[in-house]
Amino acid sequence: MEELGQPKKHILKDLILIAILGAVLISPHLGVRDLWTSGEARVAQVARQMRKSGDWVVPRIGDEIRLKKPPMAYWLTMFASLPFDDVDEFNSRIPSAISFIGVMLFIYLFGLSLSDRKTAWLSALAIGTTGAVWLEGRTTGIEMPLLFFNVMAIYFWWRYHDDTDKDGKQIRATKWLILCYGSLGLSFLQKGPVGPLLLLLITLIYLALKGNWKPLACTILAGISFGIYKAAGGGTGVFLGVPIAAGIAIIFYTAMRAGKKPILQHLGGLLLFAAISVPWYLAIYFRLDDAMGIWIRESAGRFEGFDHLKSFTYFPMKVLGDGQPWVLIALIAPFLLMHLPLAEKRRYLFVVTWAAVSLVFFSIPASKKSYYVLPIYPALALMAGFVISLIESRPIQKPHQLLRWTLMVCGGIVFVASLAVHPLWRFAEHLRLKGVSDFSPVYSQNMGTLIVFAVIGGILGLVLIITAKRDNFTYAAIAIFLATAISFNIYETLAPQRNIQKSDRAVCENLINSLKDAPLNAKDRIISYGLSGTPIFTFYMKRDVDRILSSLGLIEELATGKYDRIFILTQEKDYVAFGCDFLVIPEKTEDAGKVNDLISRDETSQLTPLNSMNLTGKVEELNAPWPELYPKASVVQVRLNKPKGEDWRIPEEARAQLESVLAGAGCRIISIHAMLEKVDLSETANHSIWLKAKKLSIEVQPATDSSGNE
Repeated sequence: MEELGQPKKHILKDLILIAILGAVLISPHLGVRDLWTSGEARVAQVARQMRKSGDWVVPRIGDEIRLKKPPMAYWLTMFASLPFDDVDEFNSRIPSAISFIGVMLFIYLFGLSLSDRKTAWLSALAIGTTGAVWLEGRTTGIEMPLLFFNVMAIYFWWRYHDDTDKDGKQIRATKWLILCYGSLGLSFLQKGPVGPLLLLLITLIYLALKGNWKPLACTILAGISFGIYKAAGGGTGVFLGVPIAAGIAIIFYTAMRAGKKPILQHLGGLLLFAAISVPWYLAIYFRLDDAMGIWIRESAGRFEGFDHLKSFTYFPMKVLGDGQPWVLIALIAPFLLMHLPLAEKRRYLFVVTWAAVSLVFFSIPASKKSYYVLPIYPALALMAGFVISLIESRPIQKPHQLLRWTLMVCGGIVFVASLAVHPLWRFAEHLRLKGVSDFSPVYSQNMGTLIVFAVIGGILGLVLIITAKRDNFTYAAIAIFLATAISFNIYETLAPQRNIQKSDRAVCENLINSLKDAPLNAKDRIISYGLSGTPIFTFYMKRDVDRILSSLGLIEELATGKYDRIFILTQEKDYVAFGCDFLVIPEKTEDAGKVNDLISRDETSQLTPLNSMNLTGKVEELNAPWPELYPKASVVQVRLNKPKGEDWRIPEEARAQLESVLAGAGCRIISIHAMLEKVDLSETANHSIWLKAKKLSIEVQPATDSSGNE
């Protein structure tokens, strides 16, 4: 650590303090919230089954094999749960929480290698209070450990590239390159080639900006070759082969110019990378059929776009929102770089390149989720840290004025937000009582806590304005950190109320109670029909839940007569459209690609692929006559856009249609439950429930009882 220019004891003390600070930020109420998404439940359930079965190689949910992601996330969750009786909400989030702390530590080290101790501390504080990163650190899943591995890899590469001796000569220490390759191996085992490809692109662009454009030219030629291959009808098998081959060629091209030692360094690194990442893929390849095809589809499909379709501008807007408040400060960095000497500019140019390449790299694919772009936030935190530190030590007129006004605006926002807490709560309560909205931010017993937070936030807002006006930018940054940490506490205060609204745990407990009433040795089956949350049901009910996508497939299952009871978990819109040949047209046109993909993969479906035109709006009738667009569809069901506050009733025609379909399959309805409200709707068709109860549980039995009588 001495080579960072600071005494070892100071760095160690700082790292301990940052680890404690990170733990304070991320650990409170870590397991209070239920698993809200399928992604969370998928990781937790696979880890649970690995733990119970002893099979750590093949990820499974029930009997379904899950190969879309490598196993590292499942392994980390499984190991974190070993001191406990079972995988639960708390221990399944331990890997993400530890990774959050690890990211803060490495950003501190990165800031220290770029500049000085102040920059390192400010950067660590910035990444710790970036909302998108903090939320992911409290989530069961893949993304936060992946970010940790990627930040490690980028840091170790930077140390290998940037370390110099006392005479200013580059050292190229082998340990940094080996650690970089090891981190990339962990990243590859966490989520495939995304991490290595991102670092490769950052490196190529950075070297090109420094004047060494030949490696980038080699990669562009490899990309053109791949494009020609695809245009000629080639498959996606080379999606991985081309960039990997190009990366290896570039590595050795660069190494050969530097001499024999770098070649041996890269060979050692590649061997470590392969030793970490390859064995699991080989085990799967020899154990299962078509495993590689599934994995290639998942990787290449993101670029070709088969689900979560968003426009190119989605991530820029997302980063501007989720990266606040530090992203505003980071945006001053390009203005600051123009005023720096060339040698100093090149050091900070790497971080700017890291941020820009991350944004473009994840914006190009058609398929996008908000957490894909997480790698940009560490770069933005470093940019914010060096902007504050550098401008405070060397006032440069235009960037100095930009920073001052940015911090004062942030202070004003914090102050106004603190004043608005009580009125907003009162307004939300008014809407809830009027029936306009079913969401109240907090119950009345939380109001005292929120007022305390609001007072502290208002004080910090004033401190931020005053310190920024007096050019005490470090103190202003600390005020931002404290104000953001308080907002995180407000979020935790709201979490119990939001949990009631977003969790399906109550749904599962309701169904478990129904299953307890079953006779001994009864054959029951649970089917998820048209729902994406199947892993959540499997996790909380601790039994297999089978997912069926088409009404025809469901009818075939009902007609088999193998089970005493079948519980169908579905939604209001799918219940209304039950038995229709055409199941759902999405409300949002960008979802059409996803539905088309589901249709093409479901062999039992006779649905016509969707045309993404003219699909928005609402339809008042159940039968929408669009035969000119969908000649094979007897009924087209569009998502019902009901106003908030309007009661929902079981449509009599929908129940009649459901009974007719089930009678054709030899089954009858026993009961229909609105699962979130636990209201039995089988007694009367006029029983109304609140609109948020969009999920239903339909209990079905064969029309003939066990004695053979009708």
